[in-house]
Amino acid sequence: MDSLNKIIKFNVRGVKFKLHQKYIEKVQDSTFAQDFSESNNIFQDENGLFCIDHYPEAFGLLIKYIETDNYMPAEESEKEILEFELEFWGMKKKNNIVSQKDKHLNMKIQENIRKKLVE
Repeated sequence: MDSLNKIIKFNVRGVKFKLHQKYIEKVQDSTFAQDFSESNNIFQDENGLFCIDHYPEAFGLLIKYIETDNYMPAEESEKEILEFELEFWGMKKKNNIVSQKDKHLNMKIQENIRKKLVE
């Protein structure tokens, strides 16, 4: 099978996701691509799924974004979650200096993620 046609499978706290390798190639300089490259040894279960202890709803937003190149959720809270995910997985350039305002915003985003996931 051509490596670009390979399907990468994820188990994110019991929720299954699939992503074609060609999409991972599009974000090749990211932490996400490095973590799920063939050369990395992240744990895969007996079915070949990468097991990730992460919020499934947030990971789903990230997958949509990667697949579509420009997906942007309609809800503000989901936009904030996606922005956080992009930064977390290294798909967004980070400033070397993080201001107090940025730290506060980051804490608010994490709080919104928790609230959204509890609803």
